[in-house]
Amino acid sequence: MESAWIILAYFAILLGMIGCFIPILPGAALAYAGLWALMPTQYALPYRLLIWAGVALVIVNLLDFMATSWGVKKFHGSRWGSFGSCLGATIGLFFAPIGLILGPITGAFLGELIGGRELRTASKSAIGSFLGFLFGVLLKVILCLIYGWIVTWAICGGLAGVAS
Repeated sequence: MESAWIILAYFAILLGMIGCFIPILPGAALAYAGLWALMPTQYALPYRLLIWAGVALVIVNLLDFMATSWGVKKFHGSRWGSFGSCLGATIGLFFAPIGLILGPITGAFLGELIGGRELRTASKSAIGSFLGFLFGVLLKVILCLIYGWIVTWAICGGLAGVAS
């Protein structure tokens, strides 16, 4: 039975990794569930580690949420572009998974045009939105890799004897 929990842990982390690239899946959260899957086994993780891993999950999700808007601002987009990016991301939820990628980009572009910016500036803002999206994906991938490393480390005996 223990091996089933270990397989489930790795499966959750793998699904989480896939979810980093397919926005309809809650990537990092699935990988975090993989840490919890070890709890009924002899490889159970310390609660303190699980709490810190959860804090990291919340921080990465917040940074991911804000990264697109930061990308717009970094590429000299206006509030119109940031607002359009956020609105595009929200509308994109209904057209997942491609809408979650194209929504913020299109929203930033259209927001800048509506705000009176020229085509070149609107295009830069859209590029910034896309780069912000990629930054969010990178953060989630790194977190999933860390979670996978924690599970592997626990199974290989790296956490043996650590008190909860």
